[in-house]
Amino acid sequence: MALHIEKSTKFALEKPAGVACPNLAPTGLCRIHDMLKDKGFSGCIAYDCLGAGQRVVQDLYDGISWQQDPSLLGQMSEDFAKMRKIHTLLELLFTAQTLALPPTQLQTCDSFIARLFPQTGWTRAEFDAFPIRDTQKQVMDFLAALKSHLTAQQTK
Repeated sequence: MALHIEKSTKFALEKPAGVACPNLAPTGLCRIHDMLKDKGFSGCIAYDCLGAGQRVVQDLYDGISWQQDPSLLGQMSEDFAKMRKIHTLLELLFTAQTLALPPTQLQTCDSFIARLFPQTGWTRAEFDAFPIRDTQKQVMDFLAALKSHLTAQQTK
């Protein structure tokens, strides 16, 4: 529902963000789930929201989804897009944690994770105020600086 889909070899149709896929049943389930590849939707099989959808519903909407309250769809779609970016950064940082990093870089990595994954969950105010663009740049700059550690580990 929340995602824009471009027609391609992985998606058999074009769909704007915020518009239901024509294969979405009223129950919220996919009508062609057992035939996705055959129907031209291998992208659906490969897609992983990395837990962003669940986090939005649980943290920001107290377990209520757009399916239960359709008036939430627009804001929930925007929130999902932002949370998906956060969860993508988390995935990269969790991978960085597996590297043999010096303590200062490991501490920086852990600090980013703590900012992106509050242990008590996101409050609406914290999420709305969260500077995603600035944080993305900071995390990507940090990860780019780890390139020497990747090269060093690959030569071992």
